[in-house]
Amino acid sequence: MEQWTTSSGYHVHHVLKGRGNAYLVSAGDHHLLVDTGMKSSFRRLGQTINGLLPKNKTLDFLVLTHTHYDHCQSATKIQEKENCRVVLGQAESAYAQKGYAPLPRRTSLMPRLLTGIGNLMGRGAFGYAAFGIFRNTIFPPFADNTRRLIQSWKKLLDTPCHTFLPGHGGPITRKMLEKEYRHRSKR
Repeated sequence: MEQWTTSSGYHVHHVLKGRGNAYLVSAGDHHLLVDTGMKSSFRRLGQTINGLLPKNKTLDFLVLTHTHYDHCQSATKIQEKENCRVVLGQAESAYAQKGYAPLPRRTSLMPRLLTGIGNLMGRGAFGYAAFGIFRNTIFPPFADNTRRLIQSWKKLLDTPCHTFLPGHGGPITRKMLEKEYRHRSKR
């Protein structure tokens, strides 16, 4: 399992990989989970968390980055099991109450093509597996507002961080983010 320690002493464990990532962040006796993955990941996620938390300790917080199924399907079970507070953005809260969030718009032709191929093969979700498959770019195949996405990269670059942990795919280095930001902000 990948893990990192920040300069402030926070310990970050990559507790779930696959359709979506999940991270356990610990500082002293406080622990929070970022995202929960899909329902099918609940048992594995729970076992991993139990193996990392001190005995008789539960999560303090569950932070949901957004309410797409591959990030929050196990949220209710985790919240009930851990008796933790759930934190999510105001817009996402409305989606959580409805039980779904709309998928973002595609950013290129490739996801549309993959979705079309997937539909032809009888696997409609195939196109959404496109996250993390494009080499040499961190630009996602889906985003509601690409201008805001690129602005958020600038905010990340204004921090002293050198590694960024995304909801899909592997860690992103500062160098990768700088390169993509320069390329995309010129447009």
